[in-house]
Order: sequence, then structure tokens, then C-alpha cells
Amino acid sequence: MDFIEFDFDSDTDFDGDVGNSGGLLTSFLKLVNATDVPFMLVLSVVSLCKWLINIAAILYWNSDGLVWLGLATWVIGFFVSCLIAAVLTKPLVPVFKAFRAGEDDEEPILGQSATVVTSHLTEKFGQVRVLREKGATALVNSRLASGQPVLKKGDIVTIISRDEKDGVYICTQI
Repeated sequence: MDFIEFDFDSDTDFDGDVGNSGGLLTSFLKLVNATDVPFMLVLSVVSLCKWLINIAAILYWNSDGLVWLGLATWVIGFFVSCLIAAVLTKPLVPVFKAFRAGEDDEEPILGQSATVVTSHLTEKFGQVRVLREKGATALVNSRLASGQPVLKKGDIVTIISRDEKDGVYICTQI
């Protein structure tokens, strides 16, 4: 039995130049709000709308099953479903922007005061909570600096460094 092997080596670039907007693909994603709303949600709305449009087109216009009419309704249905998805996902843009608000402007933790939240904080065990002015509090794994006495829950510490090897913050008692 002979096997047919297909080798597709393509250097196709879908990011065409459309002024300063970032490319053709980026412009399309902005049109359907996929840059502000999760892509899978937009894709789901497009798919559902396209399915409904194609079912309606088959029932009303293509009950005979003509291939050329089926392809035409498929292409037209895709563009119409993208426009419908753009309208339906537009109200969700502020919701998802609110979710992402503040995620890129993280406040530094080093030098901040923190409260011990575990039963105790030692050179080998513990977590502290850092209150931030913007956004949620940070709960970080931490350890005491060498030679510090064991601290209990509720004690206040200062974060002085980060151990990159273990990924924990080093604290000292105030």
C-alpha cells in the first residue's frame, strides 16, 4: 500500500500592512472585539451565528443543495456572523477591561511592610500579606533572614530581598 505524503511549506503572512493599525489580522481582530474580549468567546459567538445563518440559508434558499449557492451562503454567512459578533461582544469590552485593570502596573514588594499570615514565619517556612495602594493585596511565600527569631501570625515584617533560586521573599522583623 502506497502512502501519499503532502508537504506544505508556506511562508504566508496574514499580517498585511494596513497603515499604523498593526496589520490586516489585527484590524480584523479589533473589528470583532477579539483584542478586548477573550478570543474563544468571540469565536464561539461567530460560530453560533454562522451556524444559525447557514441553517436558515439552507432552509430558505438552498433546499435543492446547490454547491455554488452553499459556498456563497457560507462566505456571506461568515462575514455577517463576524459583524453580528462585533455588535454582541461590544458591551463586554468594558467588563473585560475592568478585569485587566491594574495587571500591568504591579507595585514593587521589596521594602514594603507585610503581615505574617501563616501560624509562624521561620527561615524555612511562611507567607506574608502585602497591602497595596492599588489593586488586590499580595500573598507571597517568604522566609525570615538568618538569625531572626521565629515570628507568629499577625506580626509585622519588612520585605528586604528576594531569593531568586527558591522564588521566595526574605523578611526581617520591624
